[in-house]
Amino acid sequence: LGEGLFRSSRYQDAARIFSEAREPLERERGVDSPETIRCIANLASAERELDHVDQAIALYETALERAHKSLG
Repeated sequence: LGEGLFRSSRYQDAARIFSEAREPLERERGVDSPETIRCIANLASAERELDHVDQAIALYETALERAHKSLG
């Protein structure tokens, strides 16, 4: 749903969906799961489109750190 909203340029709605999905994914799949990392990266992209640059950078950094950790 979030990805479809993002592709439709509905960035605020997409950010809300990704943000709401993040905690359950972290809890159920783990913080380093590919699904969780993708969700965080998608949230970062939505925040970037909303000109929330500082938030986007922090989220991208989190996603990158977790991806490196999970890949070894």
